[in-house]
Amino acid sequence: MINFLLDLNEFKKTLLKIDDLKIIEISNRLSIECYKYDIIKLIENFNKEYDWDGMFTYEDVIKRIESFHFMYVLFYKRNCIGYVFYQPLSKNDFWLYNLYVSNQIERSSEFPIWFVNQSITNLCNLRKNIKYISCECEDWHTSAHNVFLSNNFKKI
Repeated sequence: MINFLLDLNEFKKTLLKIDDLKIIEISNRLSIECYKYDIIKLIENFNKEYDWDGMFTYEDVIKRIESFHFMYVLFYKRNCIGYVFYQPLSKNDFWLYNLYVSNQIERSSEFPIWFVNQSITNLCNLRKNIKYISCECEDWHTSAHNVFLSNNFKKI
């Protein structure tokens, strides 16, 4: 595994504008219910693309949000295509995990970079005191490495 750390003093909000992309934040029970079928669809899509025994369920998403985690869902042309979670570790530190952007659609390699950037921007607008965001990634997952490095994360 490779560990990454983002010092928010080094974070730069992207000026990249990608038409037809939007993100929504899921941080309470109401928003979970509103996007229930999108979340379930994304979990199913992940399971079609990857063989991972530890995949979470819709019920796990509810538990995470009730434990004050944040989830962001990525939409492209009104279709849900990705998600990412952020877990508070302390008042100033967050853990980014379970980043997924579907490969089942034709898309630019910029989509995941934009998605992570926008989700961090939104999270920082909500929680002004964040100083660091950390994550880890499999050694073989070079496209994810690029997403983090493109958003000024440093390998640690």
